Amino acid sequence: MGAADLSPDLSGDRMNGSRSYKPREPGSVKEAVDLLFGQVGRKRVGVVLDLGPAQVAAFTDERTKEQLSIARGAALSSPDATALAEYFALLCKGAFLPVTPEQADLSTLCADDLRAHGEATAVIVSALKDGKLNRAEAVAAKVKVRDALRALTGLYTLIDSKTKQDAAGS
Repeated sequence: MGAADLSPDLSGDRMNGSRSYKPREPGSVKEAVDLLFGQVGRKRVGVVLDLGPAQVAAFTDERTKEQLSIARGAALSSPDATALAEYFALLCKGAFLPVTPEQADLSTLCADDLRAHGEATAVIVSALKDGKLNRAEAVAAKVKVRDALRALTGLYTLIDSKTKQDAAGS
């Protein structure tokens, strides 16, 4: 991968492009906000937050002290704009796993979740029998654990939506 591969996308309108002109420090708040604005579209950010282009740009400019509030970031976040969720997950040494709420019945989801968890656990326990986890075993375990987390998160999302439906209906 050459240096050109790391440059921001400069195509299109600067205020509506996917990235701003200036690269941000990787892993910084300003980079996360810049990525979020690219996901949402800079013009849309201005409309949603009722701000002009200069204020929108200031939130991503490392030379300014302007910071996007959590409330404003939440107003911009969605299943299609996950940059802040990813940033916070990495900050907390975790991972963000976007899921689509499952349409299957609860018993099917539970069975799928338990199967995925069992497979992940079996891979890890098998790999650890010699007392260490080599790279190939770690990659296999990582995939299985990720799949189990997605299944569990999908199950949680379904249960959460059911409790909100029940609360709204009471």
